[in-house]
Amino acid sequence: MRKPNTMLLSPDRENTSLRIEVFVLCETAQEFDGRLNLLGTFETIRVAALPVVLPLLTVAIRLRYWSDEEGVHRCVIRLIDADGRPILEELCGDFVVGASNGNSSDVTNILVKLQDLCLGDEGEYGMELYLDDHLEASLPLNIECPQSKH
Repeated sequence: MRKPNTMLLSPDRENTSLRIEVFVLCETAQEFDGRLNLLGTFETIRVAALPVVLPLLTVAIRLRYWSDEEGVHRCVIRLIDADGRPILEELCGDFVVGASNGNSSDVTNILVKLQDLCLGDEGEYGMELYLDDHLEASLPLNIECPQSKH
């Protein structure tokens, strides 16, 4: 399995057009007037039995952009297992980056809420973030089940 990185793979601004400020798994998140509110960030879930159904898992992303990046961009999120196989269909969407309101940069927030996500195996999964067809970051999602070790 590819080793997940918990943050931006290319922190140098010249290597990426959009800078990732936040990429996290959490219980829930909200956006209000450009502010991103996160609740319950995590990377490991301990469960009593498998398979486990997660009632709500939110992927929260905050991207910084500059005026030269105005236009349509593509965001793809993939959930993969330890062997790199997809668990879900890719979650794809286009978003529009507008003018930065006279500031040198601005931000956009993306929230993806997954409901009733079923994971059947213990171990490490990966949440991958692609921007404009480039893998920019990945996060681990660990499922631990003490009962499965007996």
